[in-house]
Amino acid sequence: MKSIAVKLCTTNRSLRVAAQNRRKRHARRATMCVVLACSAAFAARGPQSTALKDVLSRLDQAAKTFHSTAARISWTKHTAVLNDDSTQTGTAYRAKTAKGLLGRIEIEKPEKKGYAFEGRMVQIYYPNIKEVDIYDAGVHGEQLEQFLMLGFGTSGAELEKTYDIRLVGSETVNGEKTVHLALTPKSAKAKELIKQVDLWISEKGNYPVQEKVLEKSGDYNLISFSDVQINPPLKDSDLKLQLPTGVKKVYPQKEK
Repeated sequence: MKSIAVKLCTTNRSLRVAAQNRRKRHARRATMCVVLACSAAFAARGPQSTALKDVLSRLDQAAKTFHSTAARISWTKHTAVLNDDSTQTGTAYRAKTAKGLLGRIEIEKPEKKGYAFEGRMVQIYYPNIKEVDIYDAGVHGEQLEQFLMLGFGTSGAELEKTYDIRLVGSETVNGEKTVHLALTPKSAKAKELIKQVDLWISEKGNYPVQEKVLEKSGDYNLISFSDVQINPPLKDSDLKLQLPTGVKKVYPQKEK
């Protein structure tokens, strides 16, 4: 009987030791899974977060010395309901002044046209019929200014304040290496105008090579910039429409 009791005790002790070893193995495996999961999460998010901070830091530095820009543009307007694209090409001039944003876009093809932006006022000039349409951007004036200057002289801190920013990745646009950022506006007013802004920032110049402004309707404006000049000496005539004598001024908002 004693030998049987000893054998039972030995067996029970072996079973307890085996159970303890299994629990330890399970605990080690669980710990390893947590470590691997955390490492994977860090690998996925850490480098991207660092890369985004680097881009925003470069924009901060570029904004400190920015006061004007001139560039060739290709401007495509996509109308979602018609699945139609119309493209204009020309030259854009923009500058930060004591009065705020001043800008002019001179369209050359397919039809001559001029745009001018000053504060809340937007002018569109049609030289073929000697007519200029004048609009008041009203409550959207501040958002309009932000969109027009976005990426040119806009600091990374300003972008972070106004948008939720996501780093999409590195892409080549028109033969130039860029970093693609997707921006979602934070303010309710801005969301009334746009759904998302995409910027492709040049890796060598810290300015947009391309900009896409997506509206809630699905329509979007896609603007590509080339031959970009930063801080060229711009004159008033570069930033404002030069309207001939006798041009007809039309205020479409008042006619509704």
